[in-house]
Amino acid sequence: MSTPSLGHATALEIRRAIGCAEYQTLAVFGFVRHPIEKLVSSYFFSRAGSVRRVLNIKAIRYRVLKIAKNLLRLFSAKVLPLPVWCLVYRMRSCTEYFCDTSGHIIVDHMGCTERLGPDLAAILSRVGMDVDIDDVPHTNRSSHSRPEDYPIFRHLIPFFERRYKADIALHRKVEHGVWENQDVPVRPAR
Repeated sequence: MSTPSLGHATALEIRRAIGCAEYQTLAVFGFVRHPIEKLVSSYFFSRAGSVRRVLNIKAIRYRVLKIAKNLLRLFSAKVLPLPVWCLVYRMRSCTEYFCDTSGHIIVDHMGCTERLGPDLAAILSRVGMDVDIDDVPHTNRSSHSRPEDYPIFRHLIPFFERRYKADIALHRKVEHGVWENQDVPVRPAR
């Protein structure tokens, strides 16, 4: 039995919540970010956070646990340098968001966060929703350097590539365009 999500819900959690039959009627999609880029971004996002923002979490369930988790992440990012924080911090695996317990991808389409607007437009078109999307608003865009630009961190990249091997394999599916699950038929828009 899995625990409830303390962040974004996974496809499996959604499927369990609404039931398999209803889930099968939906066109389910998501976006993948390169895990090492996501790790570095998480550090700078956490470091820039504030206690006030963490204490204002409005969660109904597990509020105290969410606040404690986010305070630990905030304070550790403020006191630890990037390489040390990244060694200690364990990101939730990207594969958890898109796969079932057997490791099978259970979403219909995946796009790449680096091409959010165009990939979203392509996915919506594939499910029968032709919309004109020039750009998707992005309020918390990362402004840090590339992971390989940080002197000590760049030497740890091979370690992180091993740690997040499955996530990197998932990201490779969307590197050159939208990935479509061939096992699941494309469902018409409701």
